[in-house]
Amino acid sequence: MLVRFDSKVGTFSMFEKDARHMIKLMGHSDTIPGAILGTEIEKTLQTFQTGLTEAAKQENQHLAPKQHEDEEETVSVNRRAYPVLELLKKAAKQKETVMWDFDDKLV
Repeated sequence: MLVRFDSKVGTFSMFEKDARHMIKLMGHSDTIPGAILGTEIEKTLQTFQTGLTEAAKQENQHLAPKQHEDEEETVSVNRRAYPVLELLKKAAKQKETVMWDFDDKLV
């Protein structure tokens, strides 16, 4: 299932498992649907950046180097978080609300 993040400043979808992780990093329960009011965006952005830094540190401690060339490379938490981070930054500049819900349109 996909989760769609939506705001007046942008929209994107990501897989539910990753979306729930990002929502938790924002300091929210992983409840879907959910929202962050424009008045809370700055605080949420700061919480997300702090949580992302900690998650990246933990990931780097547990990251094993590839043993074989044919192994798939894992996608880092920083790379997965990029669209969320950019959406929060844009929403913070304009004090816009960010919402998320299941994206049934693409399934």
